Amino acid sequence: MAYQTTVARRLRTLEQDLGTPLFERNDGLWRPTAVGGRVLERAGRIEEDVAGISRLAEAGAAAVGGVVRITAVGAFIGDWLVPRLPGLYTRHPELCVDLVASNDNLNVARREADIAISLARPASGDLLIRKLADVGFALYGPARGDLQVSAGDWVAYNEDLAHTPEMRRLQAMLGSGRIRLRANSVRGLARAVADGVGQGLLPCFLADPDPRLARLSDRTRF
Repeated sequence: MAYQTTVARRLRTLEQDLGTPLFERNDGLWRPTAVGGRVLERAGRIEEDVAGISRLAEAGAAAVGGVVRITAVGAFIGDWLVPRLPGLYTRHPELCVDLVASNDNLNVARREADIAISLARPASGDLLIRKLADVGFALYGPARGDLQVSAGDWVAYNEDLAHTPEMRRLQAMLGSGRIRLRANSVRGLARAVADGVGQGLLPCFLADPDPRLARLSDRTRF
């Protein structure tokens, strides 16, 4: 309550300085006015610019240390990133890593995360972007011969991940087929493919070592 009171007091001071209300209070809820919405948009851009200055200063520091928060999908963290951390710690013993397995787009510009590893290039933001690798994908089905899967049955990511390269490729391949399962977990999709729910486009670094899966196509890099 003390925190809310402090915020409310500072907001009233800001509104007085600007000479216009920024929020409407109704039944305990605060909603931005038309002016308030534009102020929030501009303030967000200012916040991103200030964070960009901080990143430039940190990039110029000679020593690498402290906590770095990295977000990525769970499969990347468990199967690709974690095995590479020992070498990183050897080079930078003062470094600590905070891993966040999430499909949500944490806002790097606003420092919700320091580094985001994603399959799709960000559409906007004052960010330093570097390509890490070409990720190989292929079509997979169940390795068990007694599981008969229709060529028109598929598994796929949820709609909020439809922008990823593999899901765009799958959409082009879908034709008259049907998506029998959607999930936001690539491990969940791999298990569904292994159990005969449908075929799926899966990352080779995850699917190739899995004896429950059989590759049905050549490897494609996105």
